[in-house]
Order: sequence, then C-alpha cells, then structure tokens
Amino acid sequence: MRGSMRVVKKYAIKEEPLTIEKLSADKTNLLTGKGGETQLLLKSLYGNWVVCSCEVPVTIKRFITSNTFFLATVKGRGRHKSSCPLFKIFSESSESNESPTKIANSYSFSVSANEAGGSKVSPSITGVSESVGKEDKLYTLVASLFSESNCGLFSSEQKSGFADERDRIISASRRFSIGGKSLFQYLHFGFGQLKNCKEDLNRKQHLWRGRNRPQALVLAHVDTILEEEHGWQIKVKDGWDVFLPSTITLTKLKGAYSLSKGPILVAMIISPVSDENNDEFGVTRCFAAPVVNGQGFMVVSSDRERTFAKIAIKCILEKKVGAKLKKPLFSIEIEGEKVIADFLVKHGNLETAFMIEKSETALSEYETPPNINKLFSLYPSVERINYTSNTSNADFYCRSKAIIEKVLDELCLK
Repeated sequence: MRGSMRVVKKYAIKEEPLTIEKLSADKTNLLTGKGGETQLLLKSLYGNWVVCSCEVPVTIKRFITSNTFFLATVKGRGRHKSSCPLFKIFSESSESNESPTKIANSYSFSVSANEAGGSKVSPSITGVSESVGKEDKLYTLVASLFSESNCGLFSSEQKSGFADERDRIISASRRFSIGGKSLFQYLHFGFGQLKNCKEDLNRKQHLWRGRNRPQALVLAHVDTILEEEHGWQIKVKDGWDVFLPSTITLTKLKGAYSLSKGPILVAMIISPVSDENNDEFGVTRCFAAPVVNGQGFMVVSSDRERTFAKIAIKCILEKKVGAKLKKPLFSIEIEGEKVIADFLVKHGNLETAFMIEKSETALSEYETPPNINKLFSLYPSVERINYTSNTSNADFYCRSKAIIEKVLDELCLK
C-alpha cells in the first residue's frame, strides 16, 4: 500500500495508519480537481485523512460560507515532494491553507450595507433594502453561526428546543468574531435584551479602537413584520410592537415575499446610529426570515418551506428510522451557476434532495429545470414538489407527505 494515494483513519505520529480505501487513478485526479464530482468525493471522505506517496497526511475541511470542501495540511506532519500530486496545492505555507475558515468567521458592520465586501442589496422604493441573495453579509454571519451549531438540522437523536439550540449557538459563537472582538461577548437573545445590549456596548466602547465600530448581534423571534410607509412595524408579541424607520437597512431572503406569518427570526446589528455620534446605540442593520417554529432556529424562505419542514419532521418521528432533515443555508457553485437544495433528508450515508418550486403552470413530471440537473451531480436522488398559485394548502400538504413517506421508505430499504 505504500507509495499509493489512500484514505486512512486519523492517526497519531507514531501510529501505523489504518487504511480504509486505496484511491484509483481517477479518484486521485478528482481529489485535486474542481467541480461537483470533486466536491462529492471530498464530502464522502470528510472526517478521514488522505495519505499521499510522500506518506504525508492531509485532512479535509469544510468552508462554511459555501458549504464546500477543501484539502488542508495536518500541522507537524511534513511537506510534500515536488513529484507528489498534492505538491502544487500546498506549495505555499500551511497557514494559508487554513485561512478560508478563519476569514469566513470574521465579520464587521458599518452603518451602510453596501460597504466594500458587504452585501449585494436591492433597495426598495422606500429606501429600505428588502430582498437579498445569500451573499448578504448579515445573512452569511447568521447562516454560518446556525450551520456551526447544527440549527439547520433536525434529528430525533439530537436535543431540540429553544434552550438547547440557543446554548449551541452560544457555544459556536466562540469561533466567530464581530468587529475584531469575540462574538461570544457581543451576542444577545430577545428584544428584551436590546436595552442591556446598548448599555453593554456603551460601557465597553473604550475597548474598540481602530477602524471597527462597537457592534453586537441580537437574535430574536417575533410574530410578524409589516412594511409601512416610513419603515417596518415589528410585532414582538401581543401588546408589544417595535417600529424600525426606513433609515435602517432591513433585508430578507429572495423568495420570502411575506413576513406577515410568524414565527419570524430577526437578526439585528446594534452599533452607533451615526458616524458622528458614538454614544448613541441602536439597530443599524436587520435581517429577517421565517423559521419552522418559535422553539428553534431552522431558517426557511417561505410558508411553503415551513409547511414542508413540519411535515418532514412529523414523518421522521412517526417512522422512527433514524433519518435526519437538513436545511442547506449556502449554495454551491457548479459550472459557474450557484445551486442549492431546499431540504435534504439523510439516512446513514444516503441523501435525497428536495426542491419546492412555484410555477405559473404545473410542470410536467418529465420537465427537468437546469438547476435540478446540476443538483444530480451532488445528490444521487432529487425530488421535486411543484405548486402553483391555485394549489391549496391541503393539496400541498398531501403531496408533500406522500413524497416524504415514499423517500423514507426507500432510504430504509437501501
């Protein structure tokens, strides 16, 4: 086995590596390539090491902002020879190979959402930014934080509920920074913490030096968000409304056309309200999206997605087969086009992707949109749930339930 490219279990320096698989020439070429097939291979090997002809192990890491995988060096295990297929990848310092994750976890926000390196925002008529893609910086922070804390994953084997997911988010926040400071120290939950958050920033603002402004992140669940003439009316709960003026940038995902049906997640950046006054703190940026329920942080784009997630969770619990429901939060680029599944149902090493698509006319089951074809390069099975403006909630429920049950039965038989 020596001299070949092979997959091994992680091992200590003085241990003999336990070989799992010897890679073929085709897989070796894929390992150092790009594209969907390379991502599938890296994903399948994730959690193990690859040992090359130099007997130098490499690991596989995940770039959380794009949910893609990449090779990285194992510290203290030597360098690759020039004849090694991995030499070109790691010819630079090992530090540079670990930088993507570090960069992805560092955030800073100014008053404007359109600062360099910030979001691609489409302003509405009122001046409030209302629709963003998944490149938006605040969305990226929230989605990355939720991905790290497994808040986009439902499993009957994992504790779920507001307190459990909040604790996981708090733990994951230690791996993030905001404005150059640990997010763990500047993360708050609930509208009731806004006052404490502002007081905390005011008390600590002497610690913020250089170009970064004092800033914090507040995560909260609310009932509804309604657009009004001069801003947004947020109903936190009965008898408690908060108004955000149009001077505040409020963004939501494309596809989330309405935020009038709760529960809604609101993520707010708290910082000085102007460049001239560092003593007055308030909400300067806000991101809002529906969540499946008020007891968790699984973000969805629409009421239909929320309905689908609830049905899937119910079926997984009833079937008792150990399946998991995952909500992907980042797209993957395939052949220059970004694609993302709406949901994944996993059982063991098997995955089925789901696409929930609205169309003006019902699509034939034989019509396959281009983005679906690209998803097949990532997932062996893709299911589509099509609906139109005339599809009733009952019809959507029945169709979704039938497809989910069929997929769960098929996954358990494989």
